[in-house]
Amino acid sequence: MASSVKYTLEEARVLDTILHGAIGLTEAMPKWSVILFIYLIVLVMNFFIPSGSAKAFMLIPLIVPIASIFDISAQLYKANCPPVVLVKPPLIASRYAMDFLCGKIKEAIKLM
Repeated sequence: MASSVKYTLEEARVLDTILHGAIGLTEAMPKWSVILFIYLIVLVMNFFIPSGSAKAFMLIPLIVPIASIFDISAQLYKANCPPVVLVKPPLIASRYAMDFLCGKIKEAIKLM
């Protein structure tokens, strides 16, 4: 699926046209609504392209330029908050492991 999407986008030369149209739509939007617009694009593509690699091939060349034009970081997070990866414990974590993890998170927040 990904190779067929790649072939279609390259041969038809539509990726630049789609990118130009998307940037034209988002020029007058505030930064928060551009993020929602990107989310909407991904949501719509989920219905039409079942392959994850095909979606990535099609969406990354669209999302990265839009995000860089509007100075939107690839890592969206709240200030003074550790990355989500640090706060998602395994489902079978013991009480000791949770206390240890919470202590480390508190230390990391103090260092920020």
